[in-house]
Amino acid sequence: MKNSTTINEAPPIKKCYCDPSFEQEESTCNPAGCKTVSALFVLGFAIILVFCIYRFKQLRKRKDNRWPMFTLSLLTLTCIARIARSVLLLIEEKNLIIMGLLFLLPLGVLVCSFLNTLYVWVKIIFHFNFSKVVSKIFPFLGKIFIVSQIILMVLLIII
Repeated sequence: MKNSTTINEAPPIKKCYCDPSFEQEESTCNPAGCKTVSALFVLGFAIILVFCIYRFKQLRKRKDNRWPMFTLSLLTLTCIARIARSVLLLIEEKNLIIMGLLFLLPLGVLVCSFLNTLYVWVKIIFHFNFSKVVSKIFPFLGKIFIVSQIILMVLLIII
């Protein structure tokens, strides 16, 4: 009499969902932990988004608000993309392209926001013009920040 089951058969493995953008081993995957982190990201970036909206209302009253408004727009875009990615993680979206895009886009836009903030500070320090070194180096430094933002945005669009 033959036995229909063999000892070598493994039980079916339940595929773990945490983040499709990164490969996880089955032993290190904790779906409840991933959902908790995603929920915390939604909450954290929602608070930052509310602060951005508040700052938009304040900046509308100022006359010289072009660069701070641009920086705040980049930060708002980052928050919206991170909230969207976290919500998609909560509903277990499996599309790798969307999840990868929503991972890279906010990082690049956040770096652009940081570079733009540095550019604004370069303009402020150059305006006060403390020394000859500042008057020689800072205009060039400001141009480097602007060119870096443009290159980063082009690379994000290409990727």
